[in-house]
Amino acid sequence: MKPKMPGKHLLVIDDEENMRHMLSTVLGKGGYVVETAANGHEGLKMAERTAYDFILCDIKMPNMSGMDFLKASRNKLGCTTVIMMSAYGTIDTAIEAMKLGAYDYISKPFKTDEVYLTLKKAEERESLGLIRHWNLRRAITVEADLDPEVIDTLSANNQLRAEWDLIRARFPSTDLDFSGELDDLNESLDAMGPLFLLGAGLIYLILAAQFRSYFQPLLILVTVPLAFTGVTLGLLVSGNPLSLYTLYGVIALTGIAVNAAIVLIDAANARLAAGMNTLHATLYAARRRVIAILMTTATTIAGLFSLAFGLAGQSLLWGPVAASIVWGLAFSTVLTLFVVPVLYRFFMQGDKVAVLHPY
Repeated sequence: MKPKMPGKHLLVIDDEENMRHMLSTVLGKGGYVVETAANGHEGLKMAERTAYDFILCDIKMPNMSGMDFLKASRNKLGCTTVIMMSAYGTIDTAIEAMKLGAYDYISKPFKTDEVYLTLKKAEERESLGLIRHWNLRRAITVEADLDPEVIDTLSANNQLRAEWDLIRARFPSTDLDFSGELDDLNESLDAMGPLFLLGAGLIYLILAAQFRSYFQPLLILVTVPLAFTGVTLGLLVSGNPLSLYTLYGVIALTGIAVNAAIVLIDAANARLAAGMNTLHATLYAARRRVIAILMTTATTIAGLFSLAFGLAGQSLLWGPVAASIVWGLAFSTVLTLFVVPVLYRFFMQGDKVAVLHPY
């Protein structure tokens, strides 16, 4: 095997003469020393004679296909990086090529920038300066893009864990750590519960100070599960999944849904302090504040409606947030007008003195 020439030495194996000429010209201008072969047999002989840094090999070729070339050259290429090309490839083909030793897979037709980017990544992989460490241990990062129509992130990670468990004993000093989309999602979900409790606690403290009561804030917070019911029904009606951004909207809804109950209970307390009995104070508040509550809710929903239902273009980020607020606020407002007066009437009987003379 003759030594490599100065610069990165590259072999292009493709049965299409135009493709060989194009890659040879473009990559030659990029500083690569390029040689070409018209089929797998010719490429195999050239690879046995010369130590190439990279090989770009087409998959579908007469006589010897790219897959056959990989199988035949598996123990002969040494440190050569093989990148496969095909206009007829599938995900299964790409996986099979990776198993046979290919570094990457490029689908035709492709842009020259894509070839340069793939070669650059391959060069970086070989660079000693890119040895990474995590927690003082050497680390290798493996990244992949998933086709959502074929598999989701959770299923892919579960498959990787299952395969790793089969070979873990062979690598006792190696650990597998998952990051990326699923890791970020789990981190956000773990933080969401404490954030919700913190928000509900702050709401309770503010309301307790405002109403000078430990119990009435609990009546107001009853509207929160009513809002959650609206979000659930909204997801069922619209057919949208329960996403992370939907949960963000639910947490935001916690501080919005209580407004109607605050208005009702404040009006009832004012009438109770003015000398009305509990029943009359409840009826007065429900009758006098219904228009104000409905108008406030309607203006909020109107402002978020186009974003929630994508009338001006669907937003994957803010759409679910707005949709959860719209559905939850609509249902909680209607239910609040019926549920809160009943609860107030039931629990506030005999508490007129406590309202007039708090604490």
